[in-house]
Amino acid sequence: SIYDRGFAGFEFLFLNINKQQNVVVRFSVSFNKEVKNFVKSGKQDEVVEFKITKIALKKLLKLGYKVDSSTTLKIRLLRIILDTGEVEVLGTTLFETKEYPYSCFKDLYWLRWGVETQYDVLKNILQIEM
Repeated sequence: SIYDRGFAGFEFLFLNINKQQNVVVRFSVSFNKEVKNFVKSGKQDEVVEFKITKIALKKLLKLGYKVDSSTTLKIRLLRIILDTGEVEVLGTTLFETKEYPYSCFKDLYWLRWGVETQYDVLKNILQIEM
């Protein structure tokens, strides 16, 4: 599944990974310390570990998951340079670089715009609550 940055969060990623669902999600460049460090590094592709947040820890414990303050998630970060020169950061659980090379992610990410446009129509033009 491909998600925009409004979906990004430790709990969301944990639940998808726990269900063995692969994701591609856009992060704001200031999402967390790991993303900020990745942006500063200048790297285009790197696997990092996100540390659980206090809020995610509470929510996941309440849902019955066995997590603690040392729980981490492995995420592959990708630097995508838009045609405007702007930097976007994608995170994914697709770690196999031969099967999912860096070069495929910019086009893959843009595929989500058709879906985003439809959500905009439903929510803002037709004013349908989701």
